[in-house]
Amino acid sequence: MRNNKPIEDTMIKYSLRQDIMKMNTDQLNLVIQAIKDRRTQISLEIRSQFIVGDDVWFDHKRGKVEGTIIKMNPKSVQVKTDIGVWNVSPSYLNK
Repeated sequence: MRNNKPIEDTMIKYSLRQDIMKMNTDQLNLVIQAIKDRRTQISLEIRSQFIVGDDVWFDHKRGKVEGTIIKMNPKSVQVKTDIGVWNVSPSYLNK
């Protein structure tokens, strides 16, 4: 059986792009706000998987950084490491 997912994704992208190109400013603003709302929702869902005291790690340009969550902020998580305290987006954290 062939996997048609890449073809379907391409068609959705093309169709979505065509619809966006037809929108006026007010319609575009509604789409932009919906995207922002969805990103916030996703971030909150990911954030809810962590609690203060969890041992976590995240990738940094200098390599893997390991630490412990010390505070949960509305949009970020404070992680205490050997080299300091980092404010990290929950989407970058791993347990």
